[in-house]
Amino acid sequence: MPQKVLGIVGAVFIGLLIDGSRASAEPDADVLSWLPQPAPGEDALVVRRNAVMNKMAEARNNRVTIVKFDDDTETKCPTLANLFFSAGGKLEWVTPNISLSDAAKTTVYLEGSGPEDKSADFVIQNTFCRYVLTVKRYERDGEVEKEVLVRHIPKIHRNGISKSRAPADRDEKIGYRETVVRFLNPSKPLDFTGIAILAPTTITVFLANTEKDLKVASESNFLTRTYKIEIKNAQAALRISINREIYSNGQWVNAFNK
Repeated sequence: MPQKVLGIVGAVFIGLLIDGSRASAEPDADVLSWLPQPAPGEDALVVRRNAVMNKMAEARNNRVTIVKFDDDTETKCPTLANLFFSAGGKLEWVTPNISLSDAAKTTVYLEGSGPEDKSADFVIQNTFCRYVLTVKRYERDGEVEKEVLVRHIPKIHRNGISKSRAPADRDEKIGYRETVVRFLNPSKPLDFTGIAILAPTTITVFLANTEKDLKVASESNFLTRTYKIEIKNAQAALRISINREIYSNGQWVNAFNK
């Protein structure tokens, strides 16, 4: 095993044995210098675990981050894995049909808010629970950053359980479903390929064979109930805000509200 990887593996034990409580006002002087200090509201164990995992991934030219939800409610939320990639002017999820063929009627779709959209909502939903991932893209010119518009996406009525279905082969256990966010005239490249995995209390993004300057980061803040993922290089950034909603008394309710 290369010396660099051995050093990283050793740091795993040090980083994860350190107090995993949420951030305090005073920094921990014993933490290895490259391990980040959690911000107020962030879980120290989650922040340091992500740093260690990403160090190990970088050694193999990959990137990884995990968003951890502060939600212990047992909600039968969708669990699936999507191929997740960006190329040219689009961001795309590819979902195996077998992941959509369950008793809870899991579905995946996009929605927008109007012709001048600066974001798109990627929704993964079943009859009990759904994730709403709001996607925005930015480009930089020196220190100036601007948003890139999203190509128009129809607005879907969200006050209820979606009954929309793909064609008949959507119920087959073969094939896949493509869900694409298209951006209007992006001028800076932001290319990557990986997977996005939804589990009961986490969302994991793993990117493979990345460019050297590509960075990935996430936020899981239990005070503000904000959950985010950022993928960026020197020229462009993709930011994804994550919300979870529960279907209750005939409407969707934000699961992260206090």
